[in-house]
Formats: sequence, C-alpha cells, structure tokens
Amino acid sequence: MSCRELVGTGAAIVTPFSDGQVDHETLRKIVDHLIDGGLDYLMALGTTGETPTLSRDEQHQVVHTILDQTSDRVPVWSGHSSGNDTATCIQSIADAQDLPLKGHMLSAPAYNKPNQAGLTAHFSAIADSTDQPILLYNNPGRSVVNISASTMAHLADKHKNIIGVKEATANLSHLSQIIHDTPHDFLVISGDDPTAVASIAVGAQGCLSVLANALPELFSQMIRHALDGDFQRAHEIHYKLWPLHTPLYADGNPAGIKCLMAAQGLLREELRLPLTEVSDSNRRLLHSLYQGL
Repeated sequence: MSCRELVGTGAAIVTPFSDGQVDHETLRKIVDHLIDGGLDYLMALGTTGETPTLSRDEQHQVVHTILDQTSDRVPVWSGHSSGNDTATCIQSIADAQDLPLKGHMLSAPAYNKPNQAGLTAHFSAIADSTDQPILLYNNPGRSVVNISASTMAHLADKHKNIIGVKEATANLSHLSQIIHDTPHDFLVISGDDPTAVASIAVGAQGCLSVLANALPELFSQMIRHALDGDFQRAHEIHYKLWPLHTPLYADGNPAGIKCLMAAQGLLREELRLPLTEVSDSNRRLLHSLYQGL
C-alpha cells in the first residue's frame, strides 16, 4: 500500500476557539487558507489541534467540518485515533470507517511508556483491525518513548497498511536509520519544521508542518524546492523562516502558531487549558518577525 499523496507539505491544523467553543466558521476559513496556499494534504486533530482537550463529539465535528470544507480538493488524514489504550484506538478508527478520510496518524502511547515489544503489539493490533492506511507518529518529546528504526521496519514488513512515519525527533541520524532499514516505499516525513530541509536532503519525502498553518505558500515552496533538489532556493526560504522557530515554541505548541495566525487575522488567539497564550514579550517578537518577512 502506497500513499504518495503524503509526499510534499501538509499542515497539522490548529483548532480555532471562540469563547471556549470550537469556531467552525473560522476553521472553514483556515482550510481554504491552507489549500489556497498550495498544501498537498491536511492533517486534522494532531498535537497542534489541541486534540486531548476536545471531547469525542467535538473531535468528530472538527473532522466533519474539515472534510466538508475541503470537498476532495486535497486528501485529509486524522490523528484523533491516537491514544494510550489500544482497544479505544481500534474503536475510534472503526467509528470513522464511513468518513472519507485517507488514513489515520497514530502516535506512540503516552504515559504508559511501552517498550519496543509493547509498541509493536500496539500498532500491530490496530493495523490488523483495519484496512485503512496508518501513518506512525514518532515524537518522544511528547510520548516519552521512541519508536526505534528496527520496530518501524518490522511493522512495515508485517503490515502493508502501515505506510510511513511522521518523524519528529529532529535527529537526522535516527531519521537516516529509518530510511535505511525500512522498505523503499515506506514514507518518512519530517515532523520538525526547523530540520525539514535537512531531512529531505537525507531522504525524507516532505514535511507535516506547524508553521505551514500561518505560511502555507512560503513553507510549501521551500519543501517543493528541496524535493526538486534545488537546495539553493530551499535554503533561501529556510533561513528567511529560521528566526521564527524558537519563539514559535517558546510557550508551547500551538500557542506560538496561534499567536502568529492571530497577527494575520486568521483566528482569535485562544487556547484551552492547560495551554495558555504566549507571553507579551514573545507576542511582540513573533509579530515583529512576521512583519519583517
């Protein structure tokens, strides 16, 4: 099973709020902003979507809104079936069976801290429960555990619907090991904006981005140049965007990207607890850097 639709640039979409409620009208405008900006696909309900703070009903509504507004213009995937209980993950995918999602992104279980055998059993059970494509999400900074390259290779060999990984360690050695160990059609996608161009240089096939929420056209141009082997032009954009990366995450994600999008008039700068808005000093810095682009 190959999902070449994930080659290029995707965005892990933010979830906009208004007075504590999901703002579906604004979400529709963001979908258009991302598609008009040239993104190749959209990822609903990832980390950047503040998914753990959304009820199951809210998650379903968000997915429905994104799918409806996208209207088949680009593929839509979802990360809402991630979790630390395997049975619940399986049920969540089954509940979404009739939706026109192209596949599901699954992170390593957080808090449980399974070993590699546990990770293998977890992802295998989910893959065996569905014929839908699965994109692994490796982000040990959030899940605590790292999915090893050998575990990914084993999963890719045994389960044809495990089609790739969003690799967010920012560790080019680990990313290279994954590419070396896995089948040639296993997609390795950068999940770390600052190292996206470098990741493509060693074999990654695109980036599932946070920053692309605010700057889809510029970010997707950078990725396209890198994939075309035009690293001079990719580097020009990379270093143009570079000053944004540190302040973007200084107060957590998606606090920084929502601040940046609010400066563009794309949404209200509102998050759900336990996340809070960026500091005043960081807001001034992000606004200044955006105005200087």
